[in-house]
Amino acid sequence: MVSLSRTTALVVVMLSGLLPAACNSSSTSNAVAPTPARCAVTLSGTPPLVESVGGAGTVSLAINRECAWSAKPEVDWIAVSPASGQGDAQVSFSVASNPQPVERKGAIVINEQRLEVTQRAACVFTLTPTEATMAAGGGRLPVTLTTAAGCGWHAVSQVPWITVSSGASGAGPGTITLDVSANPAAARTGDVLIAGVRFVVSQGAVDAPEPPPPPPSSCQFSLSASSGSIPSSGGTGSVDVSARADCAWTATSSTSWLVIIAGESGTGSGEVRFSASANPGSAPRTAILAIAGLAYTVTQAGTATTPSCTYSVSSTAESVPADGVTRIITITAPSGCSWTATSSASWLVVTAGVSGTGPGDVQFSASANAGATERTATLTIAGIAVTVTQAGAVTTPSCTYTLSSTAESVPAAGGSGTITVTAPSGCTWAAVSSASWLTVTSGANGDGNGTVGYSAAAHTDASPREASLTIANQTVTVNQAAAAPPPCTFSVAPSTVDAPASGQSGTIALTASSPTCPWTASASPSWITVTGATSGNGDATVAFSIAENTSATPRTGTITIGDQEVAVSQAGAAGAPTTVSGVISSLQGQCPTLTFVVANRTVRTTSSTDFKGGSCATRADGDDVTVEGEVQSDDSIAATVVRKT
Repeated sequence: MVSLSRTTALVVVMLSGLLPAACNSSSTSNAVAPTPARCAVTLSGTPPLVESVGGAGTVSLAINRECAWSAKPEVDWIAVSPASGQGDAQVSFSVASNPQPVERKGAIVINEQRLEVTQRAACVFTLTPTEATMAAGGGRLPVTLTTAAGCGWHAVSQVPWITVSSGASGAGPGTITLDVSANPAAARTGDVLIAGVRFVVSQGAVDAPEPPPPPPSSCQFSLSASSGSIPSSGGTGSVDVSARADCAWTATSSTSWLVIIAGESGTGSGEVRFSASANPGSAPRTAILAIAGLAYTVTQAGTATTPSCTYSVSSTAESVPADGVTRIITITAPSGCSWTATSSASWLVVTAGVSGTGPGDVQFSASANAGATERTATLTIAGIAVTVTQAGAVTTPSCTYTLSSTAESVPAAGGSGTITVTAPSGCTWAAVSSASWLTVTSGANGDGNGTVGYSAAAHTDASPREASLTIANQTVTVNQAAAAPPPCTFSVAPSTVDAPASGQSGTIALTASSPTCPWTASASPSWITVTGATSGNGDATVAFSIAENTSATPRTGTITIGDQEVAVSQAGAAGAPTTVSGVISSLQGQCPTLTFVVANRTVRTTSSTDFKGGSCATRADGDDVTVEGEVQSDDSIAATVVRKT
């Protein structure tokens, strides 16, 4: 879609295609020649239509990043930049103003494809007639305007006594009708600006009264002045007549608002006094006194009116192409409000509408900018600043790109980073990723210096991975670390070992959550020994040995494998004397053969057991006793003494 206006001519054409390119993995690269036919270009979009004043725009290219392209105009009034490149890019173009009154066509060629550009004919305006003469009584004047279709224009009167009754604005050929008011006084001229062209109206004066017949030729008369002025509010005045004493004369007025109040006639020298009534109109008026055959002109000012003058302009900022242009700014103002238009720079000239009254047009022209730097000047129109910015001359930069890094590393949890691109202004570039887990988050396209932001998603695999970013046709390798393994868990079977006093050897089965989970095995205290492997990975069988317990006292220890502990209990040696104290529980049997528990040890009495502090029959659960005896093979105690405490 192309959108152009009288004040801004901007063309944007979206193109897509596949263009050849070459890749370079270093941190600095230059555009290279295209590769074979697989990089053929396909262009699509609406051919741009540019106004006669010229304009600028861009052509967007979407192509494979390996493909190179070149762009050139077929005509000298179109300029492009850059002239070549690689991968996705935008080509800027500018169209010079068309000085001819005919439409013209040209083209931009990208590789083997053409994009046609059409420019409207220059707007040339011709008036027929270019001037007119009108009688004092006023009337209507038709003016024919000839120009090309689509050329806009305005018609603005510069004086209050000429009115544009129809055709105040339009586009293309047209007719403007002017109404000219009756002239109450002396001859006058006025201008009407039509499409910036001056149309002049000349109007004759009101008819003066017939002067009285001249006196005898021997009489000579003179007046002290030939004219006078009266304010708009009215007033009186006088003029002296000089003549020989015998020469008679008369004085008459040409209009009713100017009355002779003294000296209507006389002989010899004398004075004529007159009075003017107030002027009800805003325009000045003129009348004539005929005195002794001589004309004395009286001019009266119009009633002063001070309009409320507020001004606006159709644009306060204009952008013009480097090769120059002519444009129009329209002024809106009440009738009678005067204004001027000036420029702050020699390259920006007001060519029409330097001053005016009421609404009107100011035409300006910007000369070509030979420099590469943009420049700015100001038009001051009716006190309003209009900023005019002119582009620098189009230059084709030598595009060399440098990246701040060509290798990046991110953790398994993911992360983000930036790559800085250094390039001359006007050199375009693009950034793309080779993998879905690596995303370009900012700076996907750029011009000149810029920054590319990227983001890597979290990695859940146990192996590292690699992808690449292609920035300005250079490769940035991105490596992501492998995911951390899950935490190791272990289980053992059996989880407890009950060993006899004589000792024991055995194995414990270890199950790990992963074959890579490391473990170690140890035992405590020293009477428990790990006889097999004391470390390893994954599932395993751990061998152990428990030494003989020569003491009558049972003992406990621990075998630790990974994060698991196996509880080891070993009975005391049988026949060894022992003593336990505590409270009787679980009492069973009949005297003298009783069975009960004291301090978690099973105690058995016989007929040879000595009961102290009470007989066998008085023993009961809850008694606090001390038992002396011998350890049996089942770790029970054969009591020799049961003493109640």
